[in-house]
Formats: sequence, structure tokens, C-alpha cells
Amino acid sequence: MNTYEKLVKDFEKKVLAGEKVGLTKAVRIKCLDYMGYQPNEVRACPNKDCSLYPFRFGKNPFYIMSEKRREAGKRAGERLRKFRLG
Repeated sequence: MNTYEKLVKDFEKKVLAGEKVGLTKAVRIKCLDYMGYQPNEVRACPNKDCSLYPFRFGKNPFYIMSEKRREAGKRAGERLRKFRLG
């Protein structure tokens, strides 16, 4: 059993146990399962007509980050850089 097959099996156990799972993560897992647990095959998926195709990397490609959240991320990055530099 390779790492990705284990990832899929663990995810299935979570779902069956009633744990809440994210939709984009579920799509990523489905694509891995469908493509024989090979992430390179998911990346090279030829089926562009599939409704799951845009979500196959486990991210929502249509998500637009708000300006407020973007600024908060920048401030957090600046604090982290200052912390690392001393």
C-alpha cells in the first residue's frame, strides 16, 4: 500500500466514522482513488469535461480571498520574519 492509498483509506475511515470533511479534500481523494493513487496521473488528468477537474488538486480555484484576509496574512508574515530575524 503506497502513501496515497493509505491517505485514501484513512479518509474513508473518517467519513464512515461521521467526521466532518472538506469538499475540496474529498474531491482530491476521489481523484487519487480514480487514478490508482498516483498524484502524477491526477495532475495529468485528460478528462477536462469532468465536473471535478478544476478541484482535483484539493483547492477551490474559484475562491477569492478578501482584502481584509490578505492584509492579515501580510501582517502575520511580517511578524514571523521579525521573530525569525531576532
